[in-house]
Amino acid sequence: MKLFEWTKEYIKFKDMLKKQNTSVDYFDNKIIVTQKDNKINYLIDDNLNNIIKDIEDIKEIYLVCLNTKKNVDVMEDNWKILTQNPKLTIIFVEPDLNVKWLIKPHIHNKIIDGENLKEGLLSLHRGIKIN
Repeated sequence: MKLFEWTKEYIKFKDMLKKQNTSVDYFDNKIIVTQKDNKINYLIDDNLNNIIKDIEDIKEIYLVCLNTKKNVDVMEDNWKILTQNPKLTIIFVEPDLNVKWLIKPHIHNKIIDGENLKEGLLSLHRGIKIN
């Protein structure tokens, strides 16, 4: 399953019980979910580096990327910027296995020891790897 298709299914699954989505609009690498009092943006790309630059003007945002070490390294390199938006979530996906891990950098930054950031992130990354 491709990452964009995985994200579409993830959004449907999240809305199954609450039924809060009033509309879902699909673009090239973006899905915008509109709810009664909220708009949620999902930016989707295999490489986190390609979508990380687009987060500045968006309030509630999900960045969806593949669960690769390279993407974890990009997150670590941009950690200071990523921790500034309390409504930012990054989802690392293994679409063929239908597994994911996610992180909210703003919250994670409050509880992680800065010296152990890389080790902790890599531990999360490896946690869903099968091989």
